[in-house]
Amino acid sequence: MFFTNYFHFGRIIDIINFGVIIFIFMFMLQNKYSEIYLNFENFSLILLCLAGIFIFLNSNHLFVLYLGIELQSLSLYILCCLKQYSNKSLEAGLKYFIYGSFSSLILLFGISLIYFLFGCLNLNDVNLLLVTIINEDNIILHIGLICILIGFLFKFP
Repeated sequence: MFFTNYFHFGRIIDIINFGVIIFIFMFMLQNKYSEIYLNFENFSLILLCLAGIFIFLNSNHLFVLYLGIELQSLSLYILCCLKQYSNKSLEAGLKYFIYGSFSSLILLFGISLIYFLFGCLNLNDVNLLLVTIINEDNIILHIGLICILIGFLFKFP
């Protein structure tokens, strides 16, 4: 009972994510190849990725949730191709960008179908409306939820 009143699950996950980022920074500073990792761009992109994760985990609106995912993804696209003189690094960044763009398209299509059906994007309202409409056989609802699920699964492989 104490944990449900004072701690939220999202806050605990935020603390775990922050600890993982601190661990990554410590690894970057103590690595024997640290001159490769000690760039301002690396630290700022990792912090942008962390901000995207925080926005994603604490959002209560489908569009804000999408913006958090995109902030996290865009910083990871840049981190993939940060090694400028490697063709494999640039190819991996470009492939990851195309892959992420396709998944964003599917995710936004699912979100637009949910908005078309319910007229709102707030997760609390969508949850209440889903409970009332779940017994009906609505093809738009099923396609929208499947598109959102596929978009999330493409974004987080």
